[in-house]
Amino acid sequence: MDTESRHLARDDATERVRGTVARRPGATSWFKKIDSTLRGHVGAEIVALLEAGRLRTAGHVRLAPEGGDGMRRPILGVTMGDPAGVGPEIIVRAAAEPEVRGTSRPVVIGSASTLGEALALVGSPLRLHGVTRVAECRWRPGTLEVLDLANVDMATLPRARVSAAAGRAAYEYIETAVDLAKDGTPLPADTLFSRARVGEFYIVVTIYHDQ
Repeated sequence: MDTESRHLARDDATERVRGTVARRPGATSWFKKIDSTLRGHVGAEIVALLEAGRLRTAGHVRLAPEGGDGMRRPILGVTMGDPAGVGPEIIVRAAAEPEVRGTSRPVVIGSASTLGEALALVGSPLRLHGVTRVAECRWRPGTLEVLDLANVDMATLPRARVSAAAGRAAYEYIETAVDLAKDGTPLPADTLFSRARVGEFYIVVTIYHDQ
């Protein structure tokens, strides 16, 4: 049973479990997948499964994914940078390195269409897995996770030069990463943009660069 209920409210999650059991009235045993980091209402869902399935006991088997225990590998958010620059190609090459994949769970915050072109350009064996939330990432072997902001039109994007469209997209990747990383710890200078967005400053003065 894979109910994809880790992000639901407690009552909604347990109701989904009960509904799944109700659709299999003849089942006498169940295999229930739970989140490896124990997100969601795991206990309540297991109780709902036991009650709805008229089961007496539940066992737990801990599985480690290929490449090591995901719980010990931190999630590494990587902003894609300028979609018209070399950043996407550098990222897809780095993401294929065994050392990177063995020590972290990388997710690129950027544009799936841009990364798709970059993968083809460098001949990478990786496949894209586009998500709209980091929680949807799977980090399966041979895949590259991308939190797709879908904010780049590759058909009209000026290549290898500065443009407002590329700059706006790169800004949004930083802004998204900052929002995801907020936890009260010191943050880098780029987070100034996020603070400006919520009205802390009226104007932001930066030094121009073209990378």
